[in-house]
Amino acid sequence: MPPMTLAPLYNRNLRTCDVADVLLKLVKAANGLALTKNQTLQLNSPHAFPLIAAVEEDILHHALSRLLDGVLQHSPSGGWVRAEVMQAPGGGVLVLIEDNGPDMSIVMQAHILSPLGSGLKAFTCYPEEENATCNLGEEVAFARDFLETYGIVLRIKSPYLVHAPIGNGGIRLEIWLPVPPSAGDLDAE
Repeated sequence: MPPMTLAPLYNRNLRTCDVADVLLKLVKAANGLALTKNQTLQLNSPHAFPLIAAVEEDILHHALSRLLDGVLQHSPSGGWVRAEVMQAPGGGVLVLIEDNGPDMSIVMQAHILSPLGSGLKAFTCYPEEENATCNLGEEVAFARDFLETYGIVLRIKSPYLVHAPIGNGGIRLEIWLPVPPSAGDLDAE
């Protein structure tokens, strides 16, 4: 289900980008890191046509790079990481990044996804959190703050692997990107 807050930004000077192309470049670049950790890095991009989003390419590249790197560091040796880009239900573009690493606690998810000014934003790692999970939490918090200004919504689902052993349910990141406003929408402004 797409987030309710997903809406295009009304900015006439906004440069757009092909999300599938950005993700393809990042997965190719990250393949070396995955091989050194004996991990499988897989990209699923079912569309042959561009998936255009209302965000500048360098901004998206920087944020997705940090997220992909964080997930690769989080996933155990011999594990897997999957990235997928698709047209989102209800419009927009959806990027999924999943791994089979350790769970992320509800408390850490609350700190990462809390609204600015809520008092929960001070990011702290608790002793029971693994270092890799802590590092991923910091990357997700940074990317979320960065992407929010473009109307992008980031969600975390952990654990999400139903039949995994307790504590190894993996992490699924959902990045919901708005499409550029149509010319008619801009003229109505």
